[in-house]
Amino acid sequence: MRTEKLEGIMLDYWIAKAKEYTLEPYLSGYRMRDKEGDVVGFVGPLGVTTLCNYSPSTNWSQGGPILEDNAITVTPISDAEWMAEEHITLCNARGFSYLISGMRCYLVSKYGEELPELI
Repeated sequence: MRTEKLEGIMLDYWIAKAKEYTLEPYLSGYRMRDKEGDVVGFVGPLGVTTLCNYSPSTNWSQGGPILEDNAITVTPISDAEWMAEEHITLCNARGFSYLISGMRCYLVSKYGEELPELI
């Protein structure tokens, strides 16, 4: 899957993976835990995901620190599109909101333009 195509729940899921959250078997899927052991979401069979209380692509209290910690800046390039740039690996990504472009850029810095297979 291409990083530039991610949005919504799948974008948030990949951010959790990039932050090295753990996946543990749970019912017919997997439960995600952050580094403190708190449950941040669930992943179902065939990549169906439902995140709970974790949405860095829409929540500034979660997405903002990721941008700051990874030297990602975001600028508008039109009325409906933003460009994010990471200043360590010099990667970039676009999106239709500030946080979406920033989170896509974070994923490009971790995985490149093409994401690995799901789970």
